Parts: sequence; C-alpha cells; structure tokens
Amino acid sequence: LKTREARIILGAAVIDDVLGLLVLAVVSSLTHGKLDVLQLCLTAAAAVAFTVIVAKWGTHTMRRVVPHVDRNLKVAEARFVLAMSLLFALALLAVYTGVAAIVGAFLAGLALGESTGPRERDLAQGVSELLVPFFLAGIGLHVNLTAFAHAGTAVLAIVILVAAVVSKFIGCG
Repeated sequence: LKTREARIILGAAVIDDVLGLLVLAVVSSLTHGKLDVLQLCLTAAAAVAFTVIVAKWGTHTMRRVVPHVDRNLKVAEARFVLAMSLLFALALLAVYTGVAAIVGAFLAGLALGESTGPRERDLAQGVSELLVPFFLAGIGLHVNLTAFAHAGTAVLAIVILVAAVVSKFIGCG
C-alpha cells in the first residue's frame, strides 16, 4: 500500500466491486418493482467503509497482534493459523457488508503482508492449490446452461464477455 500503483489497484478493485454490487442491486430491485435508493446508498457506504478501514489500519493492527499470537497461541504454525482465521473472517465480513468475499481475503493478505514470512506464504500456497479446484468446480455447478437456450441471452452473454476481455486489456495497458 506504500506505492501509488498499489493504491490505484486497490481503489479500482473496490470501485469496481461497489459498482457491480450497485448494478446488481438496482437490477434486482427493478425486477421486484421497487427501487430502494436509501438501501443502495447504505450498502455502498458500508462496502467502502469496510475496505477503507481494513486497508488503512489493518497492517498496523497486525504488526501489533502477531507478536502476541506468536507468544500465546500454543499451536504449531501460529502465524499461519492467524492468517487463515483472518482471511476467512474478513471474507465473511466482506460478504456481510455487501462486498465480494475475495475483497476481504485480499485485504487480509494486505494486512498480514508485512507480518508474515516465507513459511506462511508456502503454507498458504498449498492451501490455495487444494481449495481453488473446489472453488472453480462449485462455480461450474451453479451454471445453468438452459439460460442460453434463448438467442438473445446468448448474444448478450457474448457481448458482455467481449466487453469484459477488452476492458481488462485496456485497463492493464
């Protein structure tokens, strides 16, 4: 978070997530026939507040917490246990504030980035190699291919896919 680029990337990720959340909430509200602007504003404010608080004070807090965990937690790999606990806690908190769980997990990584070493990173790599296939399979199991039976839906999906790919290339460029 000390570099300008890191702050830009984090800011863009949060803005993207909040905008996606708002668009989804608006579309969902319109399908039910009522648009609750106050609820949309509260959700957006909670998402932004959560991200700003963790990004701003997370690293400082973890620098103070990690030594206590090392001394008092009577388990092997205490820092890894803390890292995984924080990851799941912030992911859950992110979902409850209206942000994607991945944003909470990303913020946990930012908060612990300066407090962990190569051992914790190696252990986390092993966990992610174990869990990522289950995550992707779970997403695949939720896909309803019958939604693409209508030509209009299939065309819309292709247009959105192309726009997403092109915008990623432009953004990364």
